[in-house]
Amino acid sequence: MERNGVNFQLCRDEYGNLLWRGPLCIRGHYHGHVRIVYPENFPFEQIRIYVFEPMLPRVNLHIHEDGSICTMKPEEWSPNWTGLAMYLKTIEFLDSFYSGKMRNEVVLTPADVGTYRSRGLLSVLREVFTP
Repeated sequence: MERNGVNFQLCRDEYGNLLWRGPLCIRGHYHGHVRIVYPENFPFEQIRIYVFEPMLPRVNLHIHEDGSICTMKPEEWSPNWTGLAMYLKTIEFLDSFYSGKMRNEVVLTPADVGTYRSRGLLSVLREVFTP
């Protein structure tokens, strides 16, 4: 995911988990370390997302003590979800968090990913952040 201004790197964490990591800046709020972590039994278990540097305050049940965020209900997970789709879910989550519309969030489904891929990440980001 190193194109169109996205600077995420694929690597392994201290526990051997495969993950994407990099910075995100949403609505002027910079997070220097975001992790999109693949579980050992991916794709049958949901990818976990962690937001660090700084961590989000625990103001609702979607933000966990360990820095992870909940972007969907467990029953919404599908093996069709990819790292790119979860990256877009992270942007969607942070945009909803910082805009104050967390309760009225738009839901991104696996079917939307093909649409986003064909339009290009930069155009999707412009759409998300255009008032």
